Amino acid sequence: MPNGRSRIENDGRKRVPPKISIITCTYNSEEFLSRALESIEKQTYRNIEHIINDSYSTDASLKIIEDYIKRNQSKYSIKVIQSTPKGVGNALNFATKEATGDLIHYLHSDDYYSDPKSLEKVALKFRERPNLVWMTGNFLVEIKGKQVHHPQHPPYPPEPQNGALPDELHLAREHLYAP
Repeated sequence: MPNGRSRIENDGRKRVPPKISIITCTYNSEEFLSRALESIEKQTYRNIEHIINDSYSTDASLKIIEDYIKRNQSKYSIKVIQSTPKGVGNALNFATKEATGDLIHYLHSDDYYSDPKSLEKVALKFRERPNLVWMTGNFLVEIKGKQVHHPQHPPYPPEPQNGALPDELHLAREHLYAP
């Protein structure tokens, strides 16, 4: 953002809903990728961009991504890039450079949003708390079809405590990733 200020900082004007950059990295991810992408499609919050970094998959990942783009290209921005497979950390860093959102969320190709309002809830909390720079949430692990919650701040708090929400999200303001 210009001058290092976010569009959602409280500068006396009405705060603009934050744009969320969702970053997904893939490498032969066909087994779980559809579920991750479908969970984005189901989100009620639409001020998003989705950056997908594929590390030259040889399975059906690119076909799944192509179909996803066809279904959603008129709903929100989707950008596909490719980088040499050098590990997920490198892929995430490479993709983060493409992000233009106020908030950044890494949705791994084998993860998904369990609630269609996950991003809506997060955007609201960042708007309500303009000094919040980092938000983390509880983990939801699925083992053999059974969902197991691993709270970071038990019991599930109705309001954020130390920036935490009872969702499986980890988001940060874009300036934390700026060079």
